[in-house]
Amino acid sequence: MNRAKENLYRAGRQRQGLRRGVLPLCLVLMLGGCDFYDEAAVEQPPEVALMRPGDGAVIAGTNVLVHVAAEAFGADNHIAFINVNLNGERVGEAEQVSGRFLFRWNTFEVPDGTYRLEAVAFDRHQARGLSAPLQVVVANRSAGKGPNTAILSPASGETVSGKVRVVARKQADQPAITRVDFLIDGVVLYSDEQVSGDTFTYAWDTQGELAGLHTLEVKAYSQPGVFRLSEATGVMLLPVR
Repeated sequence: MNRAKENLYRAGRQRQGLRRGVLPLCLVLMLGGCDFYDEAAVEQPPEVALMRPGDGAVIAGTNVLVHVAAEAFGADNHIAFINVNLNGERVGEAEQVSGRFLFRWNTFEVPDGTYRLEAVAFDRHQARGLSAPLQVVVANRSAGKGPNTAILSPASGETVSGKVRVVARKQADQPAITRVDFLIDGVVLYSDEQVSGDTFTYAWDTQGELAGLHTLEVKAYSQPGVFRLSEATGVMLLPVR
């Protein structure tokens, strides 16, 4: 965190402490001198919520996209910045894209395991809002060399919309595949544990997804705990009209 934002964070904490002591002070004074405190007392911290991944989501890879929704209150106010925290420690800052805040997270930076994810929003008046926490499961490390797969469709760089048929295929001379996970932006959205053959499909319904760049990946298993993540395919999503 740079110095300006660190100062903003500290000021926000001080402002919160001030609010907690406002009402008793004004009751004692009763008369003039409380205007400043009354104004501070009615300031509402930003509302902030984690939209994706969902609670309990299994995630992997370098392209996990954390979606945050936030709103600041009061005239001439806005969200100044949003930090994303993992187990209470800052891992990065979300950037505003199409009315929502996004943070792209490389999950190889942490060991596999279950983590508490939160978002902390600050408005221009240093008020601080904290999202409800959710749990995510990072699963990157395989117990062995898993089978290699590639996404055939859609092609990298392709523009898509509506219902998208994602097709993946096992590469030549790879072991038989027993399970396939399809990941969108690093989050497992669909798992098929009854696979057969060398080609696998997933019908991705993009209704409600943000327009813009999305990353598709496949995690293929040859046995429990033994898997490999495919190379990522990036596609541009158009909004559903």
